[in-house]
Amino acid sequence: MTDTEPTSPAEGSATAARGALGRIALILALVMLALGLVTLAVTTVLPLILYRSGSSLEGVGLALAGVAVARVVLALVPLVLGVIALARPASPHGAAGIAVGISGTIVLSELVGLLAGPLLAGIPLG
Repeated sequence: MTDTEPTSPAEGSATAARGALGRIALILALVMLALGLVTLAVTTVLPLILYRSGSSLEGVGLALAGVAVARVVLALVPLVLGVIALARPASPHGAAGIAVGISGTIVLSELVGLLAGPLLAGIPLG
C-alpha cells in the first residue's frame, strides 16, 4: 500500500473533500471555456444586429466591451477558487492548477482584447 492510498473509508472521503474546491474551480473554468465558444458566436453576429437596428458604432463597441468585462468578472471566480485551492497544502493540486491555467488565460485574453483598441488608437499610422 502506498502513502497516497486511503487506509479507511473515512480517510478516502476526507481526501475527496479536500480536493472539492479544486474540482469546483475546474468545473467553473470549463464552463467559462464553453461559454467562450457561445460568446464568440454571439459577438460575431451582435454587431450586425445592433448596427441594423439603428445603433451607433459607439453603441456596438459598448455592447462588445460589456460582454468582455462580464467574461473577465465571471472568469475571476474560478481563478480565485483555484488559487485558494492551490494554497491549501493538504489538498490535491491537479484540478486546481488546470482551473487556474484555463481561467488565467481567459482573463488575460479578454483584458488584452479590451485594451488593444484604445492602445492601437493612440498609435499614429502615417
